Amino acid sequence: MDSKQLFSGRADQYARWRPSYPGPLVDALLRLVFVKEGPVIADIGAGTGIFSGLLLSRGATVYAVEPNFDMRETAKRELHGFVQFHAVAGSAEHTGLRDQSVDGVSVAQAFHWFDPMQFRDECRRILKPGGRVTLIWNFLDDSAPVVRDNNRLCEEICQKNVETLAGSAMLQEMCRCFFQDGRYTFIRHPNDFRCDREGFLGLSLSSSYAPKPDEGHYARFVNAVGSLFDRYETGGALLLPNFVHCYVGRVGA
Repeated sequence: MDSKQLFSGRADQYARWRPSYPGPLVDALLRLVFVKEGPVIADIGAGTGIFSGLLLSRGATVYAVEPNFDMRETAKRELHGFVQFHAVAGSAEHTGLRDQSVDGVSVAQAFHWFDPMQFRDECRRILKPGGRVTLIWNFLDDSAPVVRDNNRLCEEICQKNVETLAGSAMLQEMCRCFFQDGRYTFIRHPNDFRCDREGFLGLSLSSSYAPKPDEGHYARFVNAVGSLFDRYETGGALLLPNFVHCYVGRVGA
């Protein structure tokens, strides 16, 4: 399936159950990446607008570029109260934004779906001189037993090899190739979160590889996720150890 359609039918679960990003980290990124007051930011692969909303609440003007109709419409619904929010039907490689029209570019939980070299060229086109790009991911800590068991569950039932990019040589090489002269600033910030049984199931079903209700292994997946929650929960909640990884740099002219 085209990667741009993988999240069709998952937007509501994504918006409701995916973790957000820590406020202090967003403030630090605004100081580091988007140095002017009230910056204009292109949030690429914006999805349901989780990161866009954090930027908007801090005074930024945001062009949320998202190719998936369901995700984009959910973002429009979630963020309709911000007059400085603009939803854009475009892709990372072809945003549709004007030349040198934005102060900075953000990408939250989406860069791994892009063609990195075409996206770099697009960033060079739309960024004002000196503008920076920040690539952001929430990564569950796979040293935790619950995370490892969840990965094995997805591999078994969804036939998906769940490999985390966190700290991997592949991700570091992607960033070295993407950023100018292979140079970037790396920030790692804790972002653990708790969820109840419904939240853990919703988080699991929001994944690109999770089965949909009309697929044969959906019931098996839901039951397995519920059993995993029951195995590790304490007081009706599950603590998921998580870190935000940010890569910040320039992409050249």
